Amino acid sequence: MNLNLITLSFKQIQLSREEVDRLWEFKDQPYYQIVLMLIYTGLRISELLELKKENVNLKEQYLDVIVSKTKNGIRRVPIADKILPMFKAWYKGSPCEYLLYCPSGTGFDYRNYYDSY
Repeated sequence: MNLNLITLSFKQIQLSREEVDRLWEFKDQPYYQIVLMLIYTGLRISELLELKKENVNLKEQYLDVIVSKTKNGIRRVPIADKILPMFKAWYKGSPCEYLLYCPSGTGFDYRNYYDSY
């Protein structure tokens, strides 16, 4: 059973339930969290990397995508209970304006994320 499509390096792959379950075994590791956040929100990697904290509402559990590849990509996305702790950890982890950040404390750019993580 294929659960989700995830785009890696301009190529979509389907993950099986077993593969997603395997990712959950590493849920405390930040870069595995990013993959789980992508799976459970359906965001493109560029949308997640460009997401600013000001567009994340942890209390009401949603985020607003205001930068997207297409006009239809501008949308409100619910944050599932299962991944809410990950969003909270990233939100509080750095004073960076972006939700996700490099070890240096700055936001990721796509190339940096792609090459390093």
